[in-house]
Amino acid sequence: MHRDFWHNSPIKENNKNDGTQDRLLLMALIYMLLKDGGDSELILALVYITFIGSMLIANDMALLTFLPLGYLVLSTTGKTKYMAFTYIMQNIAANLGGMLTPFGNPQNLYLYTEFSIPTMEFMGIMVIPFVLAVALI
Repeated sequence: MHRDFWHNSPIKENNKNDGTQDRLLLMALIYMLLKDGGDSELILALVYITFIGSMLIANDMALLTFLPLGYLVLSTTGKTKYMAFTYIMQNIAANLGGMLTPFGNPQNLYLYTEFSIPTMEFMGIMVIPFVLAVALI
């Protein structure tokens, strides 16, 4: 049975989504990650997106968002043997990314608001421990 995508689009049906678009988007993402690279590029992409995400939202929220994405991508591609390593690296990335910005983790947010530290000054203070942590890992 042929389905006319635009005629039955979720936008026209008051945003009713059967998951088809989500699966297509995920498959496109996986294809883009795997087309020129291999397993390491896929894992690095998942780790980097978690790292960057934790700078913009709290590290806990980044993990709640990107660990399931890692599971979905790795299980869809049959790379479940890398699941534990990827989760560990995503956790490290979330904590490292979160330590750099004032809103990256709850402790930083408390210090940032309680002592009224300007954003750039806060990041300047945290860059030394950040670089040290990255170097140690």
